[in-house]
Amino acid sequence: MTVRGLSGTERDRFENESIRVRGRRIEQNLDNTRARLCALCIVDEAGARLFRDDQVAALGRKSAAALDRVYEAAARLSGISQADEEELAGNSASAPAGAPGTA
Repeated sequence: MTVRGLSGTERDRFENESIRVRGRRIEQNLDNTRARLCALCIVDEAGARLFRDDQVAALGRKSAAALDRVYEAAARLSGISQADEEELAGNSASAPAGAPGTA
């Protein structure tokens, strides 16, 4: 098992899955955040993912301490900082002009 960083496209997808647009509001989606990132970043020796998207819920039921360790490594390798996570959370107050679901 190896932990790798996300590509730019993968990071954008991960971040897009981390928010929900509800009318004019953008809310942070914390459902299985650690497991979602871990599933994207845990790979075998050939670089193939070990967990499919449909296995994220099961992965999320594993040890929180173990997921935290892998999540921290995956976030660091992907350039996801605490500031990035806080920025996503800060955007949850209301949707910016032109965001999906806004008029």
